[in-house]
Amino acid sequence: MKNHVQIGDTLPFTAPYAVAAGAGFQVGGLFAVAVNAAANGAPVQGNFDGGLYPRQSGGFGLDGR
Repeated sequence: MKNHVQIGDTLPFTAPYAVAAGAGFQVGGLFAVAVNAAANGAPVQGNFDGGLYPRQSGGFGLDGR
């Protein structure tokens, strides 16, 4: 099985709290700008600069860090 690395400009998240479109939000160590408005726990598209890549130590990080 191969791991899929997608373009990391916009990724789906679960809103950690109510988020307005265009507002910033943080999920773990990632900060993103909401593309759409979302209630707490609802799906939200987050836009940020950089890609999300698998780390050798496990998990994911920005630009392989």
